[in-house]
Amino acid sequence: MKKVLIIANLIHASPRIPGISGYFREQGWEAHIVTPQLGEHYEDHLGFSEDFKKTAIIETAPFKGDVLWIIRAILFKLGIKKDRSILGQFQNSLGSVGKKSLADILMRIFQIFFAYPDTERTWRKPALRKAKSLLQNDDFDLIISSSPFPTSHIIAAQLKKEFTIPWIADYRDTWTQNPETNFPLFRRFFETKLEKRTLKSADEIVTVSEKYAKDLKELHDRNIHVIPNGYTKLLKHQKIDKSKFIISYTGMIYPEFQDIERFAKAVRIVIENGIIPRDKIEIRFYGNQISLIEEVSKKYSLEGVIKAMGRVSRNKCYEVQASSQILLFFGWESEEKGGLSHLKFFEYISAQRPILISGGHQDAPLVKTGRDLKIGIGAFTKEELVNKLSDLYIQFKRNGQVPYKGIKSKIWQQSYEARSKAYLRLMRISDEET
Repeated sequence: MKKVLIIANLIHASPRIPGISGYFREQGWEAHIVTPQLGEHYEDHLGFSEDFKKTAIIETAPFKGDVLWIIRAILFKLGIKKDRSILGQFQNSLGSVGKKSLADILMRIFQIFFAYPDTERTWRKPALRKAKSLLQNDDFDLIISSSPFPTSHIIAAQLKKEFTIPWIADYRDTWTQNPETNFPLFRRFFETKLEKRTLKSADEIVTVSEKYAKDLKELHDRNIHVIPNGYTKLLKHQKIDKSKFIISYTGMIYPEFQDIERFAKAVRIVIENGIIPRDKIEIRFYGNQISLIEEVSKKYSLEGVIKAMGRVSRNKCYEVQASSQILLFFGWESEEKGGLSHLKFFEYISAQRPILISGGHQDAPLVKTGRDLKIGIGAFTKEELVNKLSDLYIQFKRNGQVPYKGIKSKIWQQSYEARSKAYLRLMRISDEET
């Protein structure tokens, strides 16, 4: 049995890393994952599959917390709620939810100067101690690191240098090329040099989309492999909630790149025009951006229709997704972000429910994937959203639920089981070259 050492914070690397590595053992690879402490009930919170729980070995490298842990501890003592976005609570108090605020500016300044290259820089030494102990006491054939956060790659690069073991660097998101960070030029200059120097010794680089691969190839001047995100398992059919026309959204919203207000305007129109009775539709948002959802709901007089449900475990998210009439996905309005491999979309696939894609661009790769699988319903303008919501509600009234038309033979190709086969081929190549 060959052994692979994976460097990844599973709180952020789930479900991709657990989803893919859960199939390694059946192909002759034993996965050991070095990760920070995961907290109570982490298997439920992170939604680990049975395959992963039975086969992977979690090697905990505990640390006090990221560079913000002291600030968080003080804020919690001052009354900041743990189950809500800290930044969102500040924005709400300043009346600037969804817009740039003083809280955003202060956070950005802190990150520029104290979170180089990322907020998890404090995990580097504990992770190195744990990884070196494992490598010194056992024979490993391969190292995989997964980011964000890029500290994982920095750790892997040092391990590669000391132990001369093949290394695959996995980018779930880009590092210095990520437009969401948007750091000033002086920071990007030095950090780009750090990224190039760090990844120079990687035997292979993997990422999740063609867009990322193109950007990374330009930066590192080498071949980049694309293994997209996927879904873990098709969920067992849940009892669909037929009491109302329920649309669910799970996870983060990025107001700078996604237009939630266009969707809210369309919902208000179908209600005001009598197309959908107000007491028959409910849009539920699950996540910690409660302030943002409440502000949008109030702004468009949709209290009781648009609801902030709070943060729940990933397993609870799966349950919510599978019992909803429609799953809501916001496309990315920025062309720069249009070609990504969004984790949320693939999680939705496992629920076997129709996906309403609101906004973005009709030629975006995930829109094409949704059409190909017969699960995606694109609506890119307010008028298209009004029409699609009307049509979907008619189907709900006629059938008691919106029919699901997904093509299972094609859907399997989007699974982590399928992705793992591509990963294993790359792992064998890296291992054979040493």
